[in-house]
Amino acid sequence: MKKRTLIVILFSILSVQGMRAELITSAGKHAYQESNVVIDISGTKPTEMNFTMVFDLPQFKGQTGTGKGSPMNLSSKRWAAQFVAPNQLWIFDGFGKLTLFERTIEPNGFKGSDSEVIPTLMANAPEELRLFMTLTTLRLQTNPIE
Repeated sequence: MKKRTLIVILFSILSVQGMRAELITSAGKHAYQESNVVIDISGTKPTEMNFTMVFDLPQFKGQTGTGKGSPMNLSSKRWAAQFVAPNQLWIFDGFGKLTLFERTIEPNGFKGSDSEVIPTLMANAPEELRLFMTLTTLRLQTNPIE
């Protein structure tokens, strides 16, 4: 019973936070015009998606992500991503792994990190995504068939 109460509380917080957080939970192009960034999520299967973060800035044009030949394995119903301006794309796979793609300012380039290599990445995720990950984990513990 305590888990259900916690799930309801976390869901309520996530619903309120989600209004400004803009968690991405669907394929397609997601534009962030104030940052001149487009997040493109595509795939041929709901459990395998390609993520691309495209920058179209006057002083910088480029992209980073999984690459078309290297889709990310996802839970079809439990994954989420979040763009954090100006340079970060956080992706939770729904199974417990968190990946961060980011543009580095110095030197101009890109880097990717994941929580299997850097466990502290989970604690550094944006608050809205951390709440989503916690809620997802609690749902799995309550209903592992999901």
